[in-house]
Amino acid sequence: MPHGDEAEVTIEEAIDFGLKTHEDGDLGTAESIYSQILEVDPKNSTVYHLLGVLQIQTGKLLDSLSSFDYAIEYEPSMAEAYGNKGLALQKLGRSAEAVEIFQEAINHNPEIADFYVGLGSALDDEQRFDEAIKVFNKALTLEPQHADCYNNLGLVLHKLVEFDKAVLNFNKALAISPEFGEAHTNLGNSLMILGRVEEALSAFQTATKYLPETARTQFNIGNALQKLGRLAEAVEAFEQAKQRKSNYRVLHCLYSLNKKQAFTEKINNVLKEDPTDRAVAAVSAFASNQWQIDDPYPFCKNPIDLIYVSNVLNTKVGRETIKALKDYFQEGHYRELPDQGHISNGKTSLGNLFDKPHPSLAGLYALIKKHVRAFVSKNSELDAGIITHWPENWRLEAWYLKISSGGQVEPHIHDPGWLSGTLYLNIPDRITGNEGAIAFGLNGDQMPIINNDYPSKICRVRTGDLVLFPASLFHSVLPFNDKEERLCVAYDVIPTL
Repeated sequence: MPHGDEAEVTIEEAIDFGLKTHEDGDLGTAESIYSQILEVDPKNSTVYHLLGVLQIQTGKLLDSLSSFDYAIEYEPSMAEAYGNKGLALQKLGRSAEAVEIFQEAINHNPEIADFYVGLGSALDDEQRFDEAIKVFNKALTLEPQHADCYNNLGLVLHKLVEFDKAVLNFNKALAISPEFGEAHTNLGNSLMILGRVEEALSAFQTATKYLPETARTQFNIGNALQKLGRLAEAVEAFEQAKQRKSNYRVLHCLYSLNKKQAFTEKINNVLKEDPTDRAVAAVSAFASNQWQIDDPYPFCKNPIDLIYVSNVLNTKVGRETIKALKDYFQEGHYRELPDQGHISNGKTSLGNLFDKPHPSLAGLYALIKKHVRAFVSKNSELDAGIITHWPENWRLEAWYLKISSGGQVEPHIHDPGWLSGTLYLNIPDRITGNEGAIAFGLNGDQMPIINNDYPSKICRVRTGDLVLFPASLFHSVLPFNDKEERLCVAYDVIPTL
């Protein structure tokens, strides 16, 4: 323990010295002081709590849990130890446990707003959004000027597609804390979806002043600039960002600017980094077609040739899976969200269906895996990256899509996926022609069309059809008019490390 000039300091003085060192940012020295105190006083709950906080700051999250447990063992009513243990659990991705621990903190001291904010954030992680909103509102009754709470409430509302309310809460956070970089970024994200692009750009640019790591914000700036038609500036922002979709966005802008040489140079550079970027494959295929040059990107040069369709109602397992899924969705085992931008007159489920185990979903998972294997086997001789680089490990993500009369889906791709697909639970019998069909083509994402004669295909799907196609292929749903709803489950095969 630290010593004075003539006599050893008291435990209280040592704690004060350790805390000051801790607050001054000398974490190594502070940790040493706390450890020395515990050698002398091994049941000091205050020091265990301070040590746990320090361990969170230094990334020693599992160690911090032990420290908080000791603090609670020696002082069971220490609400702060419960609250900080909840934070550590959340950082470890153990949000369900964090919910319970934050509730313990509130039970011991129901007047601390931060405990409710932590609980609300953990509930958000658990997709218990309605409960999270109630908890955040409770925190604001205790501390009306809590910027973090307004920001977290805005994030939940954004996920629930209530973008106007999200903007209101982000602005409240910024009125309290104008230098809150994350809130500026979150505000920009909601404004972008609302089509208020100039305001979003301003929010993203302001965020760069306050965030230590601005790569994500630079990407957002690029998106806004691209939407505003300021493509040369967008290229610069995307190049600085170096995010997952930066290469795609740069190539999209270069194609739109008709800069063939720069586009080709960029493609060649991307090839050295990653020959399997599905979004890059999409823009490369279309640009090459429009400029009438060979497609240099090897992932899947002719994606329309790989569309796979099989009707599962031909088998007992398929019929049982379709029925079980219809029952599952009719019983409401999911959260439904309205249109999120590219869907008209439609609603989707929230998150990955497979995150919540259920026998009906287990049957769906097995059915998709069977047909994915059939797809790979059918195309095993194909000299294309989609097959030659087929991921050794992959997982499935799925979501429910319900489209009503007059609805449609604009062309899009699922580039996190490797292979995309749909299982149709109900296609109205009375629709005619190409109504409600799935349309495939090389064009999408508002890429300028030079020549309308590019590869495309329309599949008139039926109830029970299971469709698979390369994730680099743009696809859409054509409008239809019928009182009966068009129901399906969409899914992606996603590579995992």
